[in-house]
Amino acid sequence: MAGWALGKYNIVNEIGRGGFAIVYCARDESLGREVALKVLDPLQSREGDFVARFHREAAAAASLEHPHIVPVYEIGQADERFFIAMKLVRGPSLAERLRDRGAIPWPETLEIVGQVAAALEYAHGQGVLHCDVKPQNILLDAVAGAMVSDFGFAQLIGRTDTSRSLSSVGGTPAYIPPEVWEGRRPTPVTDVYALACVACEMLTGEVLFSGPGMAAVMQAHQQGPRLPLRWPVGVPVGVGRVMRRALARRPLDRYPSVSDFEAALGEAGSARGAARAAELYTGIGARQEMSLAGARPPWAEGMVYVHPGRFRYGAGQEMTALPGFWIDRAPVTNGEYARFVAEAGHPAPQHWPGGRPPAGIADHPVVLVSWYDACAYAEWAGKQLSTEEQWEKAARGVDGRPYPWGDRPPSPEFCNCGRVEKGTTPVGRYSPRGDSPCGCVDMAGNVWEWTTGGAGLSKRVLRGGSWDDPPARVSCTARVSFAPEVKYTSVGFRCVKIEE
Repeated sequence: MAGWALGKYNIVNEIGRGGFAIVYCARDESLGREVALKVLDPLQSREGDFVARFHREAAAAASLEHPHIVPVYEIGQADERFFIAMKLVRGPSLAERLRDRGAIPWPETLEIVGQVAAALEYAHGQGVLHCDVKPQNILLDAVAGAMVSDFGFAQLIGRTDTSRSLSSVGGTPAYIPPEVWEGRRPTPVTDVYALACVACEMLTGEVLFSGPGMAAVMQAHQQGPRLPLRWPVGVPVGVGRVMRRALARRPLDRYPSVSDFEAALGEAGSARGAARAAELYTGIGARQEMSLAGARPPWAEGMVYVHPGRFRYGAGQEMTALPGFWIDRAPVTNGEYARFVAEAGHPAPQHWPGGRPPAGIADHPVVLVSWYDACAYAEWAGKQLSTEEQWEKAARGVDGRPYPWGDRPPSPEFCNCGRVEKGTTPVGRYSPRGDSPCGCVDMAGNVWEWTTGGAGLSKRVLRGGSWDDPPARVSCTARVSFAPEVKYTSVGFRCVKIEE
């Protein structure tokens, strides 16, 4: 429908529509240019706190500046309707390209995936997830190449209904990973999964996960992908292994970032691709095999890499940037601390008989250690205590989740809290259900963890909560402060290291 206006925008014609918006070609009369104007369904604005969330998510998307992301010009409201004005990309969507010409050759697929991956990796570094990666949201510009649109809006719309029904799941069914169907909060590997779905569709010309209804599509995702026995001519042999890892049912079994997935695809097509793909595939479960700088350093055993970029910090979710760093996957255990005591001659915790940990707790986090003890261990190990910012990014990832595992309240399913266990538990007992997005365990519950953060002139900050705390006190933003010399049965630590 043309011939009407929304604020300063004169509608030229409709160019597409989805479940919650219609996209028009419109003319911005104030600047004399045509734009793509996404007009949201007015019913959405009546859902709870939608207005505040709309502006927050839209502002985050508008802050993204990347050659393969469709720029957002304006976010506004006119005639009681919300709209988003974006660059008008004069080219087909990937969905239209697939519909008109079918499967896409390997070299072109690799080029498009590389451009989309670069856009997503940049956005993740800025703390923005896409949550609806699909061919319809990938536009093909004749000059710029692939351009990604609609960052974050599927997640926004999905949260307008808290009933956990299938209809409230944000995203497009064919590209939604199992954990999102289960009600867990999206993470960067949500976009890895969706991009792999798109890559398979490009190579075969067929949607990977389909069914007669939403429930059937969800079941298909739960059962796992049915990849081709024979890929089209020109597709490298190792692609199947790469896809199986990217489409793993458990988030921690996937490539930890879209750039890792894209690199694995590229290597699958290289001279040593098949062997390299097999090597990467057999590394499933190692969450962070590669840092951005290259292979895992020899000193990084038992650590995970947290990629550089911005994340939502603190209760106020302030966007904060950090360089990349390595962090211990788990709190330092009694067994690890015993080695330090033996080699460095450091005093043992007061509850260790004969200077050795009691039987049966070698894999529990060490406790009754002061901040000074923790610093001494870190120096001996060639590491350091984390800053509050480093600790929190490792705990919550980039999306501002309240708990390492997502937004479900603490319970014995995810962590040790509320005095259920009456003491510490072995590190990693609640893995993978309680893992953080980067693969750390016990970031909430089990023990409070010393950091370098200060509170006043004489106290140090601890993060996360412990076995001794009620569930309401255990979270990614939980913090307390103690004098650095105190020692409690609910206090431990873990270390970080900056790769030089």
